[in-house]
Amino acid sequence: MSLGKIIKKIRLGKGLSQKQLAGQEMTREYISLIENGHAIPSEEILRIISKRLDKPIEFFLGENSIEDDNIDIYDAILDKSKEHLFTGNYQKAINMATHVLKMTHHNTIIADAYLLIISCYNQLTNYELALEHSQISKEIVIQSKNNQRIVKYFLECGMAAFNLELFNLALNSYEKAVNYSGQLKILQNDRIRALMFLGTTYIRLGNIPSALEYYLKAEKEARVSGDDKLYGEVAMGLGKVYFQSNCELNKSIQWTEKSVELLKRNDNKQYVMALHNLAVIILKAGRKEEALRILHECARFYEVHDLPHKKASVYEEFIKINLYNQKLENAEKDCKVAIDLLEKKDDGLLRAKLYRLIGVIKNQKEDWDDSYYFLRMSYDLLKRLGSSNEANLSKGLIKESQNKIKIDVNSLLNKKN
Repeated sequence: MSLGKIIKKIRLGKGLSQKQLAGQEMTREYISLIENGHAIPSEEILRIISKRLDKPIEFFLGENSIEDDNIDIYDAILDKSKEHLFTGNYQKAINMATHVLKMTHHNTIIADAYLLIISCYNQLTNYELALEHSQISKEIVIQSKNNQRIVKYFLECGMAAFNLELFNLALNSYEKAVNYSGQLKILQNDRIRALMFLGTTYIRLGNIPSALEYYLKAEKEARVSGDDKLYGEVAMGLGKVYFQSNCELNKSIQWTEKSVELLKRNDNKQYVMALHNLAVIILKAGRKEEALRILHECARFYEVHDLPHKKASVYEEFIKINLYNQKLENAEKDCKVAIDLLEKKDDGLLRAKLYRLIGVIKNQKEDWDDSYYFLRMSYDLLKRLGSSNEANLSKGLIKESQNKIKIDVNSLLNKKN
């Protein structure tokens, strides 16, 4: 009988749940992995388990003496699985890595297999499954004491959490990625990415000072990294942070133009996103015709590459332009297009902003009840997302519609939102 089955048999005999056996030192998921033969506990963990089961540790050590002679085979399968990951055959990669999990008890191989599976689910935008697998494998990955593996793991966790709009979990994951990266040269680019993603998460939360702090740290390190694509991504984020800051429009334009130049020769998708950011910024600076030309180019790119949520964010700018010019019917039509696009791929923050714009349009048409309804939906969603600055903006507009006061559109659109 395997070690895991013996532990399970004794646990059930004593009437303990997996959670009770885990205590504070482990998770229920980790006990499940041990009992199913997908993980071998360290001697320290085994001592804790043996104490809770009232057995001497020697009772279990004898069952853990069988060595797995097929490590090279499993490594070869995982290498092939990685090839499928890099070529975009994600389901094939998941199937192969899952097969390895069923065959081995070696924790390092199990950790690598889980990491592959998590990466694939993130690429498939199945963030729920990515996060589920990351929670199951957390202890195994950390116990491997391999910083390169651990940093990669927390970056993947952060990506899943961010896209599920679990921003506090994303912050926690990216902070751990930074901590585990230390000052190791081999992990420099991963450290820069973690700093950059911390900045991006703080932007989503409306905490601009913290976002700027992390982006400046990322820029300092990216500047000497020799990686133009990575530096371009940092420059793009820094431009966005300065745009959200007060009286920093010139810096925002400078950094965003820098990102456009760096990404033009490196990454088509990131280049278009940098152009999109530039269009939003120069529109605020009064360069309307140039901004509109770029926005239409971006919308076409997003359409071709099936990025409906990004196309919806282009329509957000069209709505603002029509609202500014009091073309309320056009603005309302654009709102419907944008909301329909988000049905294909949602973005909670953008959806909340669109609800707010619909509320403002209804306010301008003196449709007070509908105005209140959409502004309230905007506020509630922003509160749930933890975006306090944006939520406060919607809250202020609710009061104006409740009092049947027309919102000052010019003042609203001049705010960095």
